[in-house]
Amino acid sequence: MGERASPRSIRVPRHLLLAALIVAGIAPAAVARAATFTLGFNGVPEAVGGSPGDTVRFEAYVTLSVTDNESPEGAAGWGYAVGVRGGTFSAVDVAGIKVSTVYDEDHDKNEATPPVRHDPFEFDLGSIASTKTGLSANHICTAQLGEEDLGTVAASVIVLSYFEKMVLQPTGAQRIGRITVQATVPLEGVADDDCSPVELYVLEGADVICLDAFGRRISCAGPSAVITHEGQSRPASLDTGSAQVCITRFRRGDATADARVDLADAVSVLNFLFLGGQAPICRDSADANNDAALDLTDPILILTRLFTAASTTVIPTPGIYACGIDPEPDSLNCAASAGC
Repeated sequence: MGERASPRSIRVPRHLLLAALIVAGIAPAAVARAATFTLGFNGVPEAVGGSPGDTVRFEAYVTLSVTDNESPEGAAGWGYAVGVRGGTFSAVDVAGIKVSTVYDEDHDKNEATPPVRHDPFEFDLGSIASTKTGLSANHICTAQLGEEDLGTVAASVIVLSYFEKMVLQPTGAQRIGRITVQATVPLEGVADDDCSPVELYVLEGADVICLDAFGRRISCAGPSAVITHEGQSRPASLDTGSAQVCITRFRRGDATADARVDLADAVSVLNFLFLGGQAPICRDSADANNDAALDLTDPILILTRLFTAASTTVIPTPGIYACGIDPEPDSLNCAASAGC
């Protein structure tokens, strides 16, 4: 593994810090003006459901909030590494994420001259990689803190622009990254209330080392939050985000998730299949015959069960009266079922 930093040091690649300083276009200020930066999360679902043992995924956003800023400028760049407990990361990116910036397009970098792009200027972080105007590096790696295995880490570093003045708005909260988390739905009886927690956090430990698939040390975005503001690297306060991954119970045939099986359920499935109607909230519920497919046979089975005199038609487990799980997990999912 080679030599590591001391326990109190923060391992941030030198070229990333230099790039973040260069983007400001000035030397580090002698005295930094006050500003409070907070990295947190937005869009984390309260709960994600599925059948026991299913792999489920959800997206969330990393946010940067700025308060108590004495400067007219916000961050010019940032780096962070996000960890997860109870799951893993499958993606980290900035595609399509737009931030509100203060942007002076004058190449002479003279702040006294009128900017061509007036404040505020909306900027797509995903365009950095294609235009090469700044720096964008987003990747997933594994991380270690001493001998502790931290699992997968979603790492990101952004420098808004090398050439013109571009900084975020001086105050407010903005999304600066998108992460995709995957987790396994607990088995019955394993977790309390059929749920297990997934927690997102920004790494703050010293001596965090990021490793590639072969165990080699690679450049990570940094073991903790580093914000570039007015030519200086500044720390950030750190918030967490959490979601519950839960077993979803449902009634077979209850496509509308209203706690009963009736004509509306058959009509709902027909509308979805043939008229472009809304997809069932719980596809397992709509799969009345439990053949792992949604097709015409499902509403026919529901109608037969409801309206055939002395019908002996059986709706597979868990049936139409009780809430339960699919005894034979398949490709259909059930993220939520209000009827249960």
